Amino acid sequence: MDAKLLERLRESLLGPDRYATFVTISPTGSPRGRTMTLVEIDDDGNFWFSTLRSSRKIGDIQQNPQVSMSFRAPPGSVNVEGQASVTEDPATKKRMFSPAWNIFGYDGPEDPKWVLIKVAPRTAEFVDAKTRESETFYA
Repeated sequence: MDAKLLERLRESLLGPDRYATFVTISPTGSPRGRTMTLVEIDDDGNFWFSTLRSSRKIGDIQQNPQVSMSFRAPPGSVNVEGQASVTEDPATKKRMFSPAWNIFGYDGPEDPKWVLIKVAPRTAEFVDAKTRESETFYA
């Protein structure tokens, strides 16, 4: 990913409001969205999320890894499309784990109940709500 795009994504999305509408495709082909908290955007531009292994989104991703995410980023929004994968790598889980997640039933970074979702973006669209202008970038 281009360094300028990576910097712009991080500046826009890694503030205190890290919520995304994370959309997967259900087994019946319908879009299924839910609010998720962005954990990190790594140096390669991948987006990381944390979830329970038993959640429906994991089954959706395993069947169809194409996802979209929409973030509020004043004065507009950022919409990202990409390919998701489920990660259980112990070192990655340990590095990204937050004790605050224990309220969701996680029991530390070694807990087998939770996994990470990595999204490799294909496109990122920045939309300015005031001017109604948008810019689309391809990763």
